[in-house]
Order: sequence, then C-alpha cells, then structure tokens
Amino acid sequence: MDNASKFDERERDLPNVAGMTFRQIGARWGVSGSRAMQLIRMLKERADIRERRARTPHPLTDEWLLEDMALSPRTRNCLRNDGIKTVGDVRAMTDRELMTVPNFGRKSLHELRGAIREGFTPKKAEGS
Repeated sequence: MDNASKFDERERDLPNVAGMTFRQIGARWGVSGSRAMQLIRMLKERADIRERRARTPHPLTDEWLLEDMALSPRTRNCLRNDGIKTVGDVRAMTDRELMTVPNFGRKSLHELRGAIREGFTPKKAEGS
C-alpha cells in the first residue's frame, strides 16, 4: 500500500480513534506515538483546508446555472419563470431589462448582481 492510500485510510479511521492516546493510535496504525500525533495534526490541517476551499467562492462562467447559486427562492423563481437560466443570460441583460421580469424588484436585482460579482457560492444542501 502506498503512502497516499495509507494516509487516506488513516483519515477515514480518525473518528474511530477519538479518545485514544497517541500511543494507542500509533499501535493501531503501526507507527510510534509521536508519529501518530504528527499524522493527526496533518489530517486535521488537511480537513481545515478542505473546509476553507468549500467556503471559498468560485469564479463564475456564463454556463453556471442560476439554480445552483445561493439565491433566495423569490429571485430564483422569478428568473426561472421568465426563462433566465444561466449567468450568461443575466450578464446579457441590463438592469432595466431585469426589472421588467414579473415580481423581480430592486431587492432581487441587488441580490443577483451581488451574487454574480462575488462569485459562485453553492446553495446549502437540504437539511443543513
């Protein structure tokens, strides 16, 4: 087994070793207690990096679907009902054109333009 797969295996095992001493974890993983401490520290840093990346907005391209963006239901429904589906569709429209969309007002316009300006932030998963 290569080092990367061992590291991944240990990452999956991390919840199972909670409450154990570093010596016990080292025995379980076949390393010394001090090496187990280093590995746990690296695994936690790796998890922190993944979490920060998940929260970081991504640059938007014209192909991004508005359905995938963190917009209010009102804004999303107004745009969908008018056939506006992608960021490119919105970028092709002026603010005045957007304001002609039924039930789409200043608040929705500011929300939409702000979301596009700041980048892609995925909408929260159901139940979170």
